[in-house]
Amino acid sequence: MAPLPPAAALLLDDLDAPPRLRAHLRAVHDVAVSIVDWLAAVSGREPWEVFLDLDDHLTALADTADERLAFQNSHPIHG
Repeated sequence: MAPLPPAAALLLDDLDAPPRLRAHLRAVHDVAVSIVDWLAAVSGREPWEVFLDLDDHLTALADTADERLAFQNSHPIHG
């Protein structure tokens, strides 16, 4: 599993984060590193370029989250 960046590990230390949170963040970071590395290898681009593009796409997705949630809430599930 990819280690967390030193700044992230230090922040977790400063916050006295519980082990379960540390493990979760390491797993999420590991998946992100794997995805970026894979996309970089497939595209022939540098990992940092792929990361910035992916960050832009995910930011755009997050920016419209309220609209998607409002749509979902307008169609409640009744059991």
